[in-house]
Amino acid sequence: GGANGQLSEAALLEAFKTNLTDLSTTVDLLIMMDCTGSMGSYIEAAKATTIRIAEQVRDDMPKATFRLAFVGYRDYGDEYLYTNFSTDFARVRGHVAGAQAAGGADQCEDVAGGLKMELESSWSSETRLMFHVADAPPHGSKFHNGAGDSYPRGDKNGLDPRQQIRRLAGESVDFYFMQLNS
Repeated sequence: GGANGQLSEAALLEAFKTNLTDLSTTVDLLIMMDCTGSMGSYIEAAKATTIRIAEQVRDDMPKATFRLAFVGYRDYGDEYLYTNFSTDFARVRGHVAGAQAAGGADQCEDVAGGLKMELESSWSSETRLMFHVADAPPHGSKFHNGAGDSYPRGDKNGLDPRQQIRRLAGESVDFYFMQLNS
């Protein structure tokens, strides 16, 4: 593991290599990324890292059918980016690569809106992986210690990221979070 109990990219790749190399299965991998303005200095590296991880998982599982999806969330009122699961890896990779950092009115972001899009995606494979890359917490003071938050009572649509993540776990989605710090 890395600093603060977080897995490094190398550790993540090694874990997948060890567990998935010889499987003849189906794999859904969804990249969920904070695409707000605060990600400006990180977004290129975040996109490159998540694409590299997706490529490595795909390449290490030559017997598997691999589907990729992308959710680029921002904040209320901003444009979100979404590409549902597809076996056309190059097309989805292009959507990830084309994502730009923009929007986000306060420090906290609409993580719950991103998770909602993720839950509505067409998950269908035996192996379900989700990578979430972010530099800011969701709305709701229970998720942070004094971050700038225009919605301290939580998601304006009544969504709870904790319940959403539990639902993903109940649908056998392995969730990996990569926090970026300034």
